[in-house]
Amino acid sequence: MSLENNQQNLEDESLSDSNNEENKTDNKDNDKEKKLNDILKDNIIDNELNKPKFVYKNNSNFFQKIVPALLLIFIAVFVFFVGKSVYNSLFLNINQDYYSSLTIDVGSELDIEEDGSIKYFITFENTEKFEVTDAEIMMRFPEEFEYHNSTVPPSDINSRYAKWIVKNIKPEDSMKIEVDGSIFGRIGDETITSVTMNYQLDKISSNFYTASSYTSVVNNSLYDITLEKPDVIYPNKDFEYKIKIKNNQINPIYNLKLVFDYPSEFIIKDYNIKPIQEYSGEQSTWFFDFIEEKKDDLESFEEEIIITGYFESANIEKGFNVQSGIIDDSSNKLSTFSVLNEETDSINVSQVGVKFLLDASSNIQNLPKFGESIISDLNNVHNFNLSYEKQSSDIDIKDVEIVLEFRGDDILNVPDMNFSVEPDFENFIDEETGDTVNLFKWTKNEIESFTDFSSSSNLNVVFGFKNVENLSDLSLLCNTYITGIIEGTTDRIKLSSNNYSFNILIKSDTNVDYKTAYYDESGNQVGYGPVPPKVGEETKYRLKFDVSNYVNNISGVYMKTKIPSNVFWNDIYSTNLDNKIVYNENTRELVWTIGNISSDSSDNFLYFFVSVTPEEDEIGNNIDLTSDITFYYTDDFINKEYVVNLNPLTTYMENEFDDNIGKVVN
Repeated sequence: MSLENNQQNLEDESLSDSNNEENKTDNKDNDKEKKLNDILKDNIIDNELNKPKFVYKNNSNFFQKIVPALLLIFIAVFVFFVGKSVYNSLFLNINQDYYSSLTIDVGSELDIEEDGSIKYFITFENTEKFEVTDAEIMMRFPEEFEYHNSTVPPSDINSRYAKWIVKNIKPEDSMKIEVDGSIFGRIGDETITSVTMNYQLDKISSNFYTASSYTSVVNNSLYDITLEKPDVIYPNKDFEYKIKIKNNQINPIYNLKLVFDYPSEFIIKDYNIKPIQEYSGEQSTWFFDFIEEKKDDLESFEEEIIITGYFESANIEKGFNVQSGIIDDSSNKLSTFSVLNEETDSINVSQVGVKFLLDASSNIQNLPKFGESIISDLNNVHNFNLSYEKQSSDIDIKDVEIVLEFRGDDILNVPDMNFSVEPDFENFIDEETGDTVNLFKWTKNEIESFTDFSSSSNLNVVFGFKNVENLSDLSLLCNTYITGIIEGTTDRIKLSSNNYSFNILIKSDTNVDYKTAYYDESGNQVGYGPVPPKVGEETKYRLKFDVSNYVNNISGVYMKTKIPSNVFWNDIYSTNLDNKIVYNENTRELVWTIGNISSDSSDNFLYFFVSVTPEEDEIGNNIDLTSDITFYYTDDFINKEYVVNLNPLTTYMENEFDDNIGKVVN
């Protein structure tokens, strides 16, 4: 059965069913459609030669349309980018989008060598497809770098940088520049060397830039500082301390500043090169405008500072320290600087084992040193105790001498000085200073143990000042030292010493003389009533005060006391014309104001009268006529206020009749 007949029969059948069953539901229509498809499927399989194209109609149309469209889009994009590239290459300015990747490098293969030399290399390779038409290479030196030479001579060079101009570097070509120099500075500091390159590429108008840097650590100083001292340093023995400066460069060094710090115990006596600034006992500073270049002789030094001095004792708190550096502004030689070289030298002073001290008696409390003042009366006697002691046994000392030296004004009362062991004595005038020198020396002739010093003992010295009028400001320097010869050496050295600089201020010789009197100095009776005083009877006394003053002027002079309640103030008194006396009846206080007294005055007096009527409980006793007496004044030269406390005046009268003349009787 043919395909067309089957199809026609189906259509007729379908039409007939449609006319007869118009009212059937849609489910029947679906059944028909399913049946039709089954028939069509059977026909397609049976007829291999006739393949019904209408079965694939929808898919075939989709691919036929999309594939050509995609192909056209791909071709358009490809043509666009190729065309743009060609167009840009031919017609547009390339530098708007071009980025160069060419790099430059700087480094060192061996870093800094032992002698301070270093070899830098600068390399770059043209990795571009265009020729480098023009390039400027700049190498910036670190501050510590000194240029020597390079494989390619620079077009411009100074102490801070070098420049090279390079032209026509073709693609894939490379270049290497080696730069020789040396680095000196503060050891351990980092130095940075940088290289930059500005260049242009052929057919590209823009400028390009690349940079690189290299860091090195300084291991050599611009110059060497060498410190030299003796193998053994003894206290109070001169020695030389040397500071040597050696230039490590092939060029001179300019504007070098050097500071030497030292302990206060180090006493400097001389320099071979005078410092530009010196703080005694602390620091000395030198400045060198020019230090010549490195010498061929490796042991030679360009500058040498020699300091001569000694240590006063073996006990020191710190050693020596030397700092140095370069100053940019030579017009200010004392300006601060960055330290390029620092050396510290520990100092050990030999412990010779001798302790030697001067102690004062209680007459001079807290004995002052180094220019402080002692205030003394003319009649004071001062006691010095010189103690010496050997403290170690590792060093033998022979021919010991102890010296006590007083120098200054001729005020020492030498004939009346006392010693526990009599010394040799020498007196002379120092021609340079004009000082009187009194030298007392104890040697092995006086003290047997000094022959081979092995014991400890002390010497006692008692001295006073001459009773010279009108002395106030006295200068007296007391040097005490012990010398000896250390076994194995020949030089006599100071083993221990102490210096005491006394500025002796003789205070004003002010005296208050006061007494109770019944008769005056001429024997005239000034009092009345019974003497000794009797119970129930009134006795009148005269109380007299005399003030004298010598050496210095005094000011603010006044006296205060009180009249006891059982004593009657007679309101009869006499004093100097300029003096003032005030008695307060309520407080019973008496104030005598004198004011100023010159350095040669003895005419300052006050007397007044009081009366007392004893009672039975006072029998056998002296009666107080005043309370404690306080006397005030200021020494104008010393600028010190003094307060003198005096005992009360009583009915006791010295040298009048007998000692019992003031005791109350019945």
